[in-house]
Amino acid sequence: MAFRRNLPEAPRPSRLLLGTGTAQEGNLMSAENDLATMLQEGPVADLLRAEEALQVATTIGSHADAVNASNFRAILISLQSYSVEQFVLAVTRLYDRPHPHYSLRSLPAVLEFVRTNAGALQIRQPTWVERGVARLGITISANGDQEHTTIAVADELIKVLPTPKNNAALNALKALRDKRLAHPENIEAEQIPRTTWEPAEALLEPPKQIVGILGSYTSTAYVDDEGAYLLSLDAQRASTSLRRLLREIRVAPPAFPPIGE
Repeated sequence: MAFRRNLPEAPRPSRLLLGTGTAQEGNLMSAENDLATMLQEGPVADLLRAEEALQVATTIGSHADAVNASNFRAILISLQSYSVEQFVLAVTRLYDRPHPHYSLRSLPAVLEFVRTNAGALQIRQPTWVERGVARLGITISANGDQEHTTIAVADELIKVLPTPKNNAALNALKALRDKRLAHPENIEAEQIPRTTWEPAEALLEPPKQIVGILGSYTSTAYVDDEGAYLLSLDAQRASTSLRRLLREIRVAPPAFPPIGE
């Protein structure tokens, strides 16, 4: 099978089918469709890339000694390196703030779109919003109508998102992207802030819950009733295949040791 040059599309989450409406609902459907596209091609795609890359990199790292002693060391180290870069790029894209000179599909940009188009968006699944904001510890105060509620939701969600100024892990990832990956600078590695996997991985949690809340406007389920992100299972496919490969090339132990051993 030939390698694909373009990145595959993120898996399509479950979306409830809605009946056709009147001409007066045209603006509602237009804003809803725009939001669905922004989510699918922005945060949803980057969450998939980030989770997939994280799991590939940590799977290789969990067998570091065996990898270094194997004949496949070079390719596995390269794969881990590429995965780390993909993780950094995907996570920082999730948090990029809107820019006046070019269009973004980061979470802050999506929330800005939601706020600007609050009057043209309908909360189709109010329970999803209630559960989502509760999981994030947010209290929404609005005048009761949908437009003011949507504005209040967008305002509170943007406050939940970490920034490089208040989150050391995000600051480190952004510095790595800006100074090494996107625009390589003549700078010593020691001058770039560092982070570890645990706080970096934690940066994926607020976006998952926020995407789950925004899915209420398009009747698209991104999280289950307990708040688990539904597309995380899709992100596990690559690392599952990688573990099988590592067993085949004897870098990882067999899943089921032979009887008698």
